[in-house]
Amino acid sequence: MKVSVVVPTYNRGSALAQTLDRLAASELEEGDELEILVVDDGSAVPAREVVASTVLRAAPASWPVRWLRQVNAGPAAARNAGFRAADGELVLFIDDDILAPHDLVRAHVAAHRAHPLSVIFGPCPFVPASRPTPFRSFVEETQRGSSPMGEITLAPIVASGQISVERPQFAEAGAVYSPEMTTPAAEEYELTFRLRARGIPILMAPDIVALHDQQVDVTSYCRQQYKHGIGCGEAAAKRPELLDLTELARVVHAAHPDRAGDGRSGEGLVKTVLTRPRARAALLRLARGLEHVPVPDRLRFAAYRAAVAAHFVAGVRDGLSRFSPARPVTRKERIRPWP
Repeated sequence: MKVSVVVPTYNRGSALAQTLDRLAASELEEGDELEILVVDDGSAVPAREVVASTVLRAAPASWPVRWLRQVNAGPAAARNAGFRAADGELVLFIDDDILAPHDLVRAHVAAHRAHPLSVIFGPCPFVPASRPTPFRSFVEETQRGSSPMGEITLAPIVASGQISVERPQFAEAGAVYSPEMTTPAAEEYELTFRLRARGIPILMAPDIVALHDQQVDVTSYCRQQYKHGIGCGEAAAKRPELLDLTELARVVHAAHPDRAGDGRSGEGLVKTVLTRPRARAALLRLARGLEHVPVPDRLRFAAYRAAVAAHFVAGVRDGLSRFSPARPVTRKERIRPWP
């Protein structure tokens, strides 16, 4: 079987070399082949110029690497461009901040041979910290048990950090993701909705693990959660039928200012106040400040939870507003930097 690994990238810089070096070291079963396609989504400095020398020096003759470059159009468009250019029977999408072990591609191939006509993804926990921090402890506590090891099982929602599809299932459309969606969370909900409608199983392979090479501190994490919230809002605003997905409906219902009726309830008012920019900034300052003060973990973790939740809810609300059909969306908002 030939596998095409599609890596969409945007302004990742030299760190992209780590992702490509790991993929270049992939080990496959005899008779299987691999090609790597990097889709540069309009990086300020072309990705190939930044990392080519590093990749060639690290892995001069492993698997072929092809480079595509497009005007910035978001992750969905970049993945689709890679899908159309790919030659493989199996297409594996891997984000540009994911570090794959040498057996990851082989594991995806084996999973599809065991579960044909499925879409399969694996977990992407953060790269282990070189030294423990209070916030890393908080993240590990909140994620504990979320990625159990074991057999491949049905999953409710796709996750695109490392996800594989079989070409024939999407060849007619010539795309996997909806180009209408411009944020990662939105594209995942839309794809989930379409896969369910077509009866294509979404499978989670807990033993196929890659590492997420991203900075983990409270400021970066809150920013990430805000972007994820915007994606949830985008999905609900652009495609109301996606609210048939219980997982999305629950998020939007909890974040919407009118969830308790007319929006003037005590809970609604508190959320409205805490999600305003100044309040979010104050919660973030408090959370950062408590990292340097000898206080119980439960107090520090409560501050983390408040800051993260405020940013996520604000993102959902901003996404609902920004992508509302009643409001024209500017090009700057429609095509935004990512991830």
